[in-house]
Amino acid sequence: MAERGGIQSATIREVGTSGPGIFSDDMAADVRDAWREALMDGLSTQEARARVLKLLEDALADEDDATVIWLALAAAQMQTGRLEQPVRDRALDIIEAGGDVDRWKEGSVALARRRARVLHAFAEKLRGPQPQPRTPRRPNPQLSPLEVGDVVRVRGERTGEALFVVVDLADTYPPGSTSPVVAGLLWEGGEVPDNQELTRLPILHDAVPPPMNPDRVPPPRQLLHIVDSPTRGKYALANVGEVVAKGVLRADAADYRQDVSLGLPDGPDVGSNSWLFMARWIGESWHQRCIDVTRRMVEP
Repeated sequence: MAERGGIQSATIREVGTSGPGIFSDDMAADVRDAWREALMDGLSTQEARARVLKLLEDALADEDDATVIWLALAAAQMQTGRLEQPVRDRALDIIEAGGDVDRWKEGSVALARRRARVLHAFAEKLRGPQPQPRTPRRPNPQLSPLEVGDVVRVRGERTGEALFVVVDLADTYPPGSTSPVVAGLLWEGGEVPDNQELTRLPILHDAVPPPMNPDRVPPPRQLLHIVDSPTRGKYALANVGEVVAKGVLRADAADYRQDVSLGLPDGPDVGSNSWLFMARWIGESWHQRCIDVTRRMVEP
């Protein structure tokens, strides 16, 4: 899986998009973080590019992912004053061919227009004068403000609310940092249950049929989220929710380290997101599917 804040393995997975900006896509943010990490490790521009592309080798085979990756790499290089002409030209060719605007139209015509404007402005910057080369400084470690057993109520951006319980703390980037690993709970909304009941609410599961065989329903898996948790800014929990209980320990939670994306067949499905993403997820079709899957599991 890809840990937000830095790529920690060669298996990269897009888990969400919070807006039309170049780095609003999780995979694009991973590209930027991997690029910056390579420079902080002392690699040259060419060596850093080679490392990033090697890490993303599998994702580059997918046309949609490749579009995101090349645009993000060009933007990351530009931010650090190290834009290479082949990368610049590749990004400009992608934008001139329409970029990924058609993919955005599947969700929202208005967002697709915003994405087109973002890409147009980005192309102008790519063609313009570039900043002097610089090497980013390694950020300080950030510790999770939440503890295992905390229960968080998050307000949906469009509708509804949901409860999430912190089941673990994940080691994240930069080294020494931690982020909460949360599991959604099957909850109808309204008054928050007491701690005893919170230990019994079912953990949300998901079951996604493979694209090549949509009639084959795989066994449900727990859905876990590693959540970036800054204490300030638009991604802070305080903007979308609050802690409503403490000391709710869920021994039945799966181990996020056994993520199915790592090839472990019995592991949970783990994503890396922000609290803002979680607020936008609530009430959407993916969230509703998880509710339906979990209900089928627990109802007689």
